[in-house]
Amino acid sequence: IGTTELLRQAFDEVFADGPAAPVYFAFEQGRSLSESARAFANAVLTQFVAFRRGDPLMLLTSPSPSELERAALPQDDELIEEITRVAAGGSTVDAESYARAVFSLPLRIAAK
Repeated sequence: IGTTELLRQAFDEVFADGPAAPVYFAFEQGRSLSESARAFANAVLTQFVAFRRGDPLMLLTSPSPSELERAALPQDDELIEEITRVAAGGSTVDAESYARAVFSLPLRIAAK
């Protein structure tokens, strides 16, 4: 519990003052690999849009992917489309390939 709280505090600090969008994600017991990847993709999308808008309250509202696409800054449209496309690909590939693609989203974002 102490480590989790420390990570949350570090996320809050980087979110408020950091040069790059932080990603905080907690794996839950009992989730399949595909379920964890889908939840991670949603967390990345939510946290990226909230960070770029400077709106930490967005993290508390659990917006849908379509709401996030509408809330994204215009200059982020291409990146948001890529994140959404990768997140939606879970039904077309095996679980490991899907997870690998989703868990690499922060690297894709950093590269752009």
